[in-house]
Amino acid sequence: MAYLGRYSLLILCVHIVELDLLPWWQITEKYVVNGMSANIQLILIIAGKVLLDLGDAFVLSKITLVRKIFGFKN
Repeated sequence: MAYLGRYSLLILCVHIVELDLLPWWQITEKYVVNGMSANIQLILIIAGKVLLDLGDAFVLSKITLVRKIFGFKN
């Protein structure tokens, strides 16, 4: 849990970029048309967002330039 607190600004920045780049509702809409329920669509979107945001933030937190920009100590 300390990771989430320490890197919350980085996670937020990744999330903002992800919101602009990935239209999750449009991506999963084709599955709803083919019979998937809206509840399952929502669960897939939330899980996808969490995994992508945390994964990208973890990878970015290992880059020296990003660490300097966000003021993380080595």
